[in-house]
Amino acid sequence: FGMGGTSRIDFLGNDVDTTSDTNLFGEENENGFSRNQTGVIGLSHLYYFNSNTYSKVSLGASNVSVQYDEDSLSATDRSPVRTENVDYRQTKYSLNWLLSRKFNARNTLQGGYIGDLYDFSLFNRVYFPDQGLTPIRDTRGNTLLSQAHAQWQHKFNDRVTLNAGLNLLHLSLNGSLALEPRLGLRYQINPRTSFNAGYGYHSQMQPLLAYFKAATLEDGRRVLTNRELGFTRSQHFALGLDRMVTETLRLKAEAYYQRITKAAVQPYPTSYSVLNTGADFDSPDEDSLVNNGTGRNYGLELTAEKFYGNGYYFLVTASLYDSKYEGSDQIRRNTAFNGGYVLNVLAGKEFKVGRKNNVLNLDWKVTAAGGRYATPLDFEQSRRAGTEVYREDQAFSNQLTDYFRTDLKLSYRMNRARVTHEFSLDLQNVTNNQNLFAQRYNARTNRVVNEYQIGFFPIPQYRILF
Repeated sequence: FGMGGTSRIDFLGNDVDTTSDTNLFGEENENGFSRNQTGVIGLSHLYYFNSNTYSKVSLGASNVSVQYDEDSLSATDRSPVRTENVDYRQTKYSLNWLLSRKFNARNTLQGGYIGDLYDFSLFNRVYFPDQGLTPIRDTRGNTLLSQAHAQWQHKFNDRVTLNAGLNLLHLSLNGSLALEPRLGLRYQINPRTSFNAGYGYHSQMQPLLAYFKAATLEDGRRVLTNRELGFTRSQHFALGLDRMVTETLRLKAEAYYQRITKAAVQPYPTSYSVLNTGADFDSPDEDSLVNNGTGRNYGLELTAEKFYGNGYYFLVTASLYDSKYEGSDQIRRNTAFNGGYVLNVLAGKEFKVGRKNNVLNLDWKVTAAGGRYATPLDFEQSRRAGTEVYREDQAFSNQLTDYFRTDLKLSYRMNRARVTHEFSLDLQNVTNNQNLFAQRYNARTNRVVNEYQIGFFPIPQYRILF
């Protein structure tokens, strides 16, 4: 199996509409040039030794390349000055091996190994007024993330099944090691209804970029102060109920609680935590981090699923949740992602057309979610500085407006003896709803402006399948 792609986009400040609030792609006083490539290739092999024992081996390689250059535009003559240069390249080689043995009708044992070898080149320069373009990352190397795991399944009877396992995790970069127990219990109340309960202890390496953020010491030396960061740890608890109402309609409910420890935070009292990484396009750029942060998430997941039949399907998922964290200042705050709820609706209908079994498909998707949390701007300080200054003492206290988006896809499939032609039109955000992404300070107009996510975006497509 394999896939690959490349993309490029330029964000030109002179092209930004300055007469109204903007979308998030572009800043009027900056030029941004983004280049991205990605690819993956792999091979999987399944082998049965006998009817009770099998082995599965998967080998894969993936590559990601991110290049970004940013220029600041002069307010007088609009001449560009390079302020940032990013060149991140990562190749990952993966091995996943599983051996499964069924001893009898009640006992099955599985074990295996997962290895991910990261080979990377991370280069990042940022402009400082007194230093010019200065490297904050400049490293090449590799590291191996290894997982050895074993799981035992025991069926006490036709109704009760126990799954118990252990996972051993090791990161060669700094020797981080974690032993993780897992436990799951399933009770089949009747042929259509089951109850499940589970516990898991999980560990996660930090974002790769975080390990290689260099700090400058007083003597001018640059030191990788984050290199020895350990894993972020979490304990998961879950209870669920699963009901097959009919042969094609399934209802499911699950309650969960997650307790997070050893999250990366700063060594002095601040609101920063790596748990908020991913809320924007910025990479984790804090140095001298320590594993002293905590967090917790809990919620309820509801699912209604109609499997495809009689020409249609639907899937409805709803999540009610709460997500909090504590930085090194030990103040409990909302995480950036604490929207409170998410509702997803996916449905589709298929129509047979003509005598050659051509097919017309109509697919509909709706997503509604609570607004994410952001840190409010300090308007007066931003005005004096000429750029955004945030109220860090009120970190993630400002909830943005709720998110709503609906997509509509029309497709026509022509089935032939040896080939299939498919024409489709994907109408993303068909209502052109303005979903708020962030609020920025505009020094030219001396006001706070809204930046919105993508509006209505049609995507025509033609596929030929052999």
